[in-house]
This record gives sequence, C-alpha cells and structure tokens, in this order.
Amino acid sequence: MSNASSEAPECARNNSRSVVRLVPALLCALPVWLGLAGPAAAEPALQLAVARAPYYVGAPIELQVQSEDFERSPEPECSAGATATGQLRLLRVVPSFSSSVQIINGRMSKKEVSTFTCVWEFTATQPGSYRLGPFFMEQNGEKGRSQQFALKVAVVPKDPRIKLRIGLPDGPVYLGQRVLMAIEFWLDEALQDSVRGYVIRSELFDREEVFHFVGDATPDRGEQTLNIQTAAGELILPAVVQRRKSGRRKYLVVMAERTLMPLREGEFELAPATLEATEVTRWQRDLFGARRPAETRRIFAQGEAHRLVVKAPPDRNRPPSFAGAVGRGFSLEVTADRSVVQLGDPITLTLTIRGDGNLANVALPRLEGEHGFSPAQFRLPDGDVAGEVVGDAKVFKLPVRVLDDAVQEVPALHYSWFDPELGRYETSESRPIALSVRPAQMISASDVVSGTSKPAASPLRSGAGDEHANTGREEDPRIRSSFSLTGADLSIEEDSDKLIAARDDRSGLRAAAYGGSILALALALGARRRAQIDPQIRRQRAVYQTQRKRIEAARSLPRIEALSEMAAAVREIAAQLPESRSPAVERFLTECDAVIYAPDATTHETLEPELASLADALLDEMQETLR
Repeated sequence: MSNASSEAPECARNNSRSVVRLVPALLCALPVWLGLAGPAAAEPALQLAVARAPYYVGAPIELQVQSEDFERSPEPECSAGATATGQLRLLRVVPSFSSSVQIINGRMSKKEVSTFTCVWEFTATQPGSYRLGPFFMEQNGEKGRSQQFALKVAVVPKDPRIKLRIGLPDGPVYLGQRVLMAIEFWLDEALQDSVRGYVIRSELFDREEVFHFVGDATPDRGEQTLNIQTAAGELILPAVVQRRKSGRRKYLVVMAERTLMPLREGEFELAPATLEATEVTRWQRDLFGARRPAETRRIFAQGEAHRLVVKAPPDRNRPPSFAGAVGRGFSLEVTADRSVVQLGDPITLTLTIRGDGNLANVALPRLEGEHGFSPAQFRLPDGDVAGEVVGDAKVFKLPVRVLDDAVQEVPALHYSWFDPELGRYETSESRPIALSVRPAQMISASDVVSGTSKPAASPLRSGAGDEHANTGREEDPRIRSSFSLTGADLSIEEDSDKLIAARDDRSGLRAAAYGGSILALALALGARRRAQIDPQIRRQRAVYQTQRKRIEAARSLPRIEALSEMAAAVREIAAQLPESRSPAVERFLTECDAVIYAPDATTHETLEPELASLADALLDEMQETLR
C-alpha cells in the first residue's frame, strides 16, 4: 500500500510536466492552423430603419436599409424577402460619399466612406401583423443581410371632420383616352386654423407604367394649391376652394384636377387613397407673443377603392384610316411645297394632325387605297413616317413622286379616330391640292452645249452649198449666235499613258487642297471653342496648371521646402476656386504649417511619398470642382 501511494504522486507530477510541455507546442501551432483555415470574410453590415408607428392600412410605410461596407462603384443591388400580403417596392437607392484626411506623427492618411441607402415602401392591404425582410444588398459577389422587422397594421381611424374623394369614371376607359379626374380634400370649417400640414397618397399616382398624367399646370405665386405625395416626390397642383355642406357639417373643399391617360389594357384594382393631417390640440405663446403648437395629433381619412377597366378601341367597324388616335375633334390638313412639278420629281407633303387626344401616340394610317393615293399614279416611301409634336399638333413630312402626267391633284386623305364619349369611330377628310404635272423632257446628244462656238455665217452668202440662199429663207439670228455641238471634239481618249499623266498632275494638287481645307477647319473649330470659354474659367485653369507644375517640382526638394511649396500652391488654387476649399484642404494646410514651423523641424529630411500622394489627391478633387 505504501508503494502504491508513493507512486501515485509521482505519476501525477509526470502528467503535470507533460501538460506544461504541451501548452507551448499548442500555442506555437495555433497560428499555423489559423493560416491554413484562412481569414473569414466579414459579411457587410446592414442597418434597418423604419418609420415610427402607428401603421395603418393603405398608408405607405417607409423603410431604409443602409450600409457603409461597400465600394464606391458599382452601385449595390437591393432586394428583399417575399411578403405574403401587401405591396413592397424599392423607391430608390441613395449614394453618399465622404472623405477625411488624418495626420499622425507627420504621416498623412486619407479615408473614404461610401454609404448606400436602399429606400423601400410597404403598403398594407389589410389589417394584421406583418413580418418584413430580411433585406439584402449585394456588390461584386459580397452580400449583406439585415434583420427582419415585425409590425402591426390597423384600420385607418376615420375622422368625420376630414374627407378625401377621387373622382374616376364608373365605366370603361380606352387606351390613349384623356380622362379628367377630380381630387377633393374636405376640411371641417372648425379645423381651418388647427390643421398644420397634410399628406395625400394614392396608388393611382405612383403606377407610372400604367397611368400617365398630362398637362399638369404649375400654380402661380399666391395661388391656392393642393399637395399630393408621390413616389417621385411632392406634386403641387393649382386648386380652387369651395364651401359645401354635408349633413350638419360645413366644409371647405380644396379641389384640383388631373388628366389621366391609360397606357396599358386590363382591369386594375386600386386601393383607397389616404389622407393624413396634423391637428394642433393645444397652443402656447412664444417670447414674442405669437402662437405656436404645443401639442398635436394625427387624424386620418380614407377614400374609396376603385376598379378601373381599360380597353383597346374595338375591332368592329374599324376603318382602314384609323391609326390609334383616341379622343375627339381630330382634323387632317395637307400642304405641298409646290404645285407645279415635272413627272418623276418629288413633292414634299406636310400632314398636320390636330385634335383633343394623345398626340404622342398619333401615327399616319395607310395612305394608299380608295381614300388615298393610287399606286399607279404616286410612289410613297417605304416604312413608317415619323412625326413631331409641335405645339397642339403633330406634323409629318411625306415625300411623294408623281408617276402619271395625267394627275391633276393630290387627292383628299381620310383620317379616323375613336371617340370614347360617343363610343364609335369618326372620320375627317383633308382638302385636295391642285397639281400641274409636266411630261419628263428627254435630252439627246444634240442638246449638249459645246464649249466651242461656231463662227457666225453671213446671211448674204450665196452658192450651191448655201441652203438658206437656195430656199430663199433668211437664217434666224438666235440660231446663228447660239452654241452648237457641230464641230465639237467628242472623241474619247484611249491612250492610257496620257490619262495616267493627267491624273498624276492633278492628284498632288487635290491632296494639298483637301489637307489645307481640313487643317483650316480644325483651326477654326479650335479657335471658336477657345473663344467660347469664359475668361474667368481660362484664368482659373491657367492658375491650376501652373501650381500643379509647382507641386510636381517640389517633390525633389527637402521635406520642409517641399511642404512650403505645396501649401503655397494649394492656397493659390483655393484663392482662385473658393468653392474647392473643403475641410480636407484646410486640414492639409494646417498640418503642413505644423510641420514647417515645428521647433525641432529638420531641413534635410526627404518628403514622404504618402504626403505627395495626398497632395495629388487634393489636387484631383480641386480639379473636379474646376470642371
């Protein structure tokens, strides 16, 4: 027993010595294992911010997902997890860039931060609990992920003192039709002095791919307005104010109008529009005795849901002269650039279409046929002819060739459109244009004018060869004085040596003329461009180039002299470009002065490459300001 007990402590001491020797070995091997495993790539961090509660059905909720862990370019892609109900859409991506310069122990460093914010909007279609996300941002294979967010959406608590109405037609509308709609904000007269701001939102104003609004007027200064919040920003419309009574309440009704034009066929379920206003419940006086809000609360109203049916114009009874115009009161006017023309020569016709409709979608119908041009008499261009909207009309330029000299007029052309109010197609007709077509003139060799004039013959000649003397007719002096082809040398030179010699003689002169013309044109364009530059800009550019060369030359100087030259050059540029004097420039100048005027500064040290690179970076930023 004594031997066993004495061996146990000895064995324990041996084990402890083995553990002590093993620990340093493990510590030495740990860096090797970490190196084999490789550094774990950190996932970009995303922060999620959500608008404050409460949340209501139909009221958009803004969410912002932000990260500072991505490079400046390219812009990261934003995505989100699927939501069971409701509408989640990406409004925009907002980039933000900042830079800072730091100098520690005479060494300068520059840090750039790229911040990207994905702005989302969620609209709940029914009350209940929702879980949004996760949200993602991805760039060059690196993907960041945010946490999910839970929220509770309630039914809009309607306040009878405010109302919102949007007027849309009950029946179907047609593609390209202009639909006048009214937007009405009803406000109880008792709240006239208590409401401090409101927000109107509607899905109808955000679906730009389906609904297009035309002719929104800009309000004049001092004019009553109605403000609408859209995905593209706040829309300010001119409005009128009316007094109306509903039940026992008296309301002030702010009304504006917009013109809707459907762009896509289909049936569209539109969620109710929402109105959110801020009511002041308690006032207080400021130091100057003026009233200001002390307590406020949010009040809500909701419009009605709409179902809008958009149809294409019917195929039944569609005339061949219909080309997509929808509206009313269309007319076609045709004019020609000339009324006297030779057979085969082109005529340019100007076709002007006017009407109450979407002129951007107006096109020309098929112009050949019974109510148009005859293919045997006129030749029209192949393909579609593009038009241009000019004021309240759309103008087309149509080149036409006359193929028959029996043509006496440009025929009347038909133009049809669909009138949605009448529910049928209408047709207008242009006026014909009188034409005078001359036959084509054939030119023979005898009609060619020779450069050699024939000597005038005397009318008193006589003899057997005198034709005029034998016939007793007197020669026409106009014929005698005109040029004639008779006697002209019309032979073709066949000697290749002569032809090559003549071409070589002229090729040098031709090349010199072309080269001189191109050089003169280039010099003229350069002079014109220089003359158009503002003198102030030319002066700023000259100063920038001079000081940049000064900084380049300072690289080879000792450290103190180099920093003095660089600081002086940067100050010269900043004096000419005050807008380029950023905080980074100020910090650079401050640190340069600190090094230059330091008590223990040595004059023989060389300039650090980091300082020179930082100076170049600052100059590049200042050059961007100059551009």
